[in-house]
Amino acid sequence: MKRLLSILLVVALLSACAPIAPTARPASVSPATRVATKMSPVPTDTQAPTPTPAPSDTPRPADTAAATATPNPTSTPTLASTIEPETLDDLQRGYLALVLLESTIGGLEELADQLQAGTVESGFESLGLLLGLSAVLGAVKEVIEAEPPTKELEAAWEEARQAVEITVAVASKWFDSEITSQEALDLLMPAAEHADKALELAGRTMTNEYGVTESQMIAARQTAEAGIRAIFEETPTPAESE
Repeated sequence: MKRLLSILLVVALLSACAPIAPTARPASVSPATRVATKMSPVPTDTQAPTPTPAPSDTPRPADTAAATATPNPTSTPTLASTIEPETLDDLQRGYLALVLLESTIGGLEELADQLQAGTVESGFESLGLLLGLSAVLGAVKEVIEAEPPTKELEAAWEEARQAVEITVAVASKWFDSEITSQEALDLLMPAAEHADKALELAGRTMTNEYGVTESQMIAARQTAEAGIRAIFEETPTPAESE
């Protein structure tokens, strides 16, 4: 029961999760404002006597108004205001799908390692783990098979699609006992490479184009990885009554 809940929670990350909001970049300061700030007098405790200007140096009213005029601030749209809310939701869901793809492949590799080490028994237990990871993979597959959230993520999506195709094929053959855990481990290596490349490309785009911080992406990855690890947690056996 506990494992089933963990699977459902991981799948739910793709539809109900905290948004990865972009960090708004500060509006740029216009050149006129920078010049006015640079040339503004700095107040001091003791002011020097103000010399009386010669008649020819007396500024005319028109000159005074021009010199003291405050430049009109230019409105620079922030990054957050330039992205539609729907696009932000799609970016969040897409990035989490890539994170879960990498974590699911890692979970399948861990399962193969544990089978070879004998820490997981071949049979009902390993079958349950494989089914759980396959369920997460199916949810990820739906997202990756759709169009990428933005055209900037097309390269990342192409890498992810290759990873999904390989992983689905390996999991299917493994489930049908057509390949061993060692063969599955070997066949998953290129899928892991594609998934890593997809996350690298997506992370670069999310940072450079949409202002998502590295800490926000790390938090999303930690959440996904924790969900995958929870699938491997054993359901505690009830204590026998005396």
